[in-house]
Amino acid sequence: ASDRVNIQLISKIIEETNGKGVILVLDGYDEISDDMKKSQFMQNILKSSSLYLSECDIVITSCPVTMPELLSDLEGPGGHVEILGFKTKQIHSYIKSYFNQNGQLAAKLIEKLKTLPSVCGMCRIPVILQIVCRVQEYLGEAGLPHTMSGIYAKYIFRQLIEFIESIQSVNPLIQGVSVTDLLNLPNNVFPHFTELCEMAYKFSVNQILVLSQSDLSAALRGSAHRGSIYGLLTTESVNDLFVPGLLELYMFTHKTVQEALAAVYVAKQTPEKQWEIWKEQFGRTEMVEVWKFYCGFTKLLHFDLLKLVNSKSRQSEREKKALPPLLMISLYEADSEDLARAVFTDAMFKDITFTSSSAYETAILGYCLQFNSNIEKLEFKAKRSPIQVELALPAVLTHKNLKELTIQSLGKSDLDKFGECLEGCESSSLQTLKIGDMAAEFAIPVLLSVSKMPILTEIEYTGKKVTTTEIRKISCDQSTCDLIEKSLMESALKKFHFSIQGPSLPKLIVSVICGLLCNNNLVDCYLKSFFPDLRLPILRSFDFEENFDFGHCKLSDESCTLECSPDPDQQKTLLKALTKRQLKILDLTFLKRRNEIEVFNVAPLMGTFLSDNPSLEEISLTLKDYTEECITCCIVSILESSTQADVTFSAEYLIKCTLSSDRCTLDCNFHPELWVQLLHALKRRDLKNLVMDITCISQFNFISNESNLVQHYEEIREVWKILKCGAINLSFKDNTPKDMICAVMEGVAENDNDLNLRVTVRVTVRPSEQDSITSEGSKTVALDVNEHIKPHLSAGVADMFNWEEKMCTLKPLHIRQSLMKPYYDLFS
Repeated sequence: ASDRVNIQLISKIIEETNGKGVILVLDGYDEISDDMKKSQFMQNILKSSSLYLSECDIVITSCPVTMPELLSDLEGPGGHVEILGFKTKQIHSYIKSYFNQNGQLAAKLIEKLKTLPSVCGMCRIPVILQIVCRVQEYLGEAGLPHTMSGIYAKYIFRQLIEFIESIQSVNPLIQGVSVTDLLNLPNNVFPHFTELCEMAYKFSVNQILVLSQSDLSAALRGSAHRGSIYGLLTTESVNDLFVPGLLELYMFTHKTVQEALAAVYVAKQTPEKQWEIWKEQFGRTEMVEVWKFYCGFTKLLHFDLLKLVNSKSRQSEREKKALPPLLMISLYEADSEDLARAVFTDAMFKDITFTSSSAYETAILGYCLQFNSNIEKLEFKAKRSPIQVELALPAVLTHKNLKELTIQSLGKSDLDKFGECLEGCESSSLQTLKIGDMAAEFAIPVLLSVSKMPILTEIEYTGKKVTTTEIRKISCDQSTCDLIEKSLMESALKKFHFSIQGPSLPKLIVSVICGLLCNNNLVDCYLKSFFPDLRLPILRSFDFEENFDFGHCKLSDESCTLECSPDPDQQKTLLKALTKRQLKILDLTFLKRRNEIEVFNVAPLMGTFLSDNPSLEEISLTLKDYTEECITCCIVSILESSTQADVTFSAEYLIKCTLSSDRCTLDCNFHPELWVQLLHALKRRDLKNLVMDITCISQFNFISNESNLVQHYEEIREVWKILKCGAINLSFKDNTPKDMICAVMEGVAENDNDLNLRVTVRVTVRPSEQDSITSEGSKTVALDVNEHIKPHLSAGVADMFNWEEKMCTLKPLHIRQSLMKPYYDLFS
């Protein structure tokens, strides 16, 4: 006819224009066959690199079950995926509208759906939501089945009952017939039901949803009543482009109804035939829903589920004894406690790796864990969020044999639920808890909960990268920090690894450190932060590499390396916690926080700390960004302590000191006022060996007038007169003031002890200043003491020394006394 559409002409025009201005709608991707999906035409359509119809916009619709397969085929940045259907509010609104005369029943159904993630997820599809409402209406006050197979069994029953009620008046033989078993319907009432199920199975395998008259037998077509067959297969007349008149088409109420009837067909076969069917069809994407319905209808009685799953599993999975997801889904849908216990007893699955992308899958995990008493290790990962983690965690945290739990990639809402479950957990068999790719705030409920798990010995926590704005949203006041410290202190932890990317909460981290230090069980601790510029409190590995990243840590039972930037109050708290630890080896670094007013708590506390820790054998203390006054106060405190440990103290370019019970090596860069304090502390120690590299800088920044400077030099001379030490090695930098050098030399010359003294003057020469030095770097060389020291001393003092080119040594005491005798006689 002249008014018919010319399909060939339209196709030609589209191809010639590369589809420009055309929207191509591919409706029902899940319904086409595997051969069609893999065809060259579909590949050309889906791949953005293809030149075929490159100007055409394409819209593809599909059921969620085939979305992973579709997404793997899509290429290019132009793709956009959107899940259409009812949202939660719309679902609730529809239910209230459906039960507008019975608000109590509507509220009951809404509450029930909150506990049934698999059902609630499917209710986003309007047709399925209508089916669920019809089943609830049919059941009345009775509870809704918790699986889709249970709901669809009731729905099919309802449709068949309505069919009976509609034909009772014309067929009195079926009056009083009851429908109780979907797999054993009376043939005299439903003579074509088995044929309908067989047809549903055949077209589910081939992914066909729309049927024509030729697809149905004459008898089946003749059984249609009021436009449907048993209320499950509907008929519809449509216009066809090529055929005059109307075309009769048949469709099941919904694809899920077709899949449920296909499952009924398989379930009605002999056990041998069922095995053959599933040996071929098990695992196919388009048959997954049919398998779920089959599990629910049959409860998998007389079916070797493990044998089937193992035949489809990879060899590597069988060797690892990993629990296949399809096995878990099967047990959940079958809803048979006896079957679940039998499967897990026979299979001995000890390790489970489970990735959840929906609340339905989370519920499956929780269900299976109730019956798997053999599991010892579980790795649980969220593919997307939310997944209603609370559906599985109670079973996880109360499991009697689960020893290791790994949780990864939970979103905010799931994290909140996880935190609530952890805080409410009073006992658990968990020994190892690993948490990966988590938001920083989740650390708080984890840390608060560890003391409630009496046998938890290992924690590994890796946080996501967070911003300062996100950190500010975290509620962590002092009381929370105190509870965290107490929780860690009372826990049974032996291993604690904590990693966070982004700015942290100093008080929180210090509380964590203090709690760990006071825990005598802990032998392996690791903490890592990725924001060094913020000077966060951290622990660092004791056996770190030379170029380690800022933020590594490790704590053992006898040693600790700690680098942190605590405030003055936290310094005291940390040192107190370290004292409780009774360590033998300590590497401690304090960094002054930016824009913080310096308070010298750490300086006097350090000497007390050393005196209170006689078990310490080695200690390394480093101060960064502190002033010379604070550094001097700290080293004085150390020198005046009673410690017998080997001490190494350093403060950037200002000082480096190593101290043992009878030996001290000092490389100092102080002004005269602070040198006086240092020398007074040295004279209190009974040293046998003293090595000093003396530099005096910036003195005029601290001394207001010349009289003060002279006074400090006089004090330096007086201290050197009484300093007791067996051997002294003095090295002056060439920029040390000559007056200070003279004060030291004069004091030593008048010392009444038999000192073994050696003095040198050294200078740092750079490559450009001396041709003999290579380009490898600067070099320190000794200068001629006759030129740089001797001319500045009085004749009497110079005579007390033996002068060589590169050094001078102090003459023995008896020689110095004989040289000084004329002066004594003169003054007497």
